[in-house]
Amino acid sequence: AQANERLSANLPYLFPVSRFAHYLKAIARDKIGSFKERTDMQIWLTEWINRYVLANPAFADDKARAKRPLAAAEVQVDSVEGRPGYYNARFYLRPHYQLEGINASLRLVSELPSVKG
Repeated sequence: AQANERLSANLPYLFPVSRFAHYLKAIARDKIGSFKERTDMQIWLTEWINRYVLANPAFADDKARAKRPLAAAEVQVDSVEGRPGYYNARFYLRPHYQLEGINASLRLVSELPSVKG
């Protein structure tokens, strides 16, 4: 019973990250072939994720916090050695709510193709 309670308590933290992972995969699928350089992908993904960042959640209403669930986000895109057109993307996400009393960042790592193949 305690394990179920702990898992249930963590679900509010897992759902947003899972949703961002889902969108990331959809973006990668839809954008295949549209990025000429690694930096193009990084800039685009940074601009995309920043739409969900609310810099000062303490001064925002519930609607604004729901629309922008992140307090901070960072994207790093690196080339995959030996695999031209493939990139490793790392998202660092910090929700504006606290995880068990502490501010914590969550990391999502994914391999993204840039070319059809």
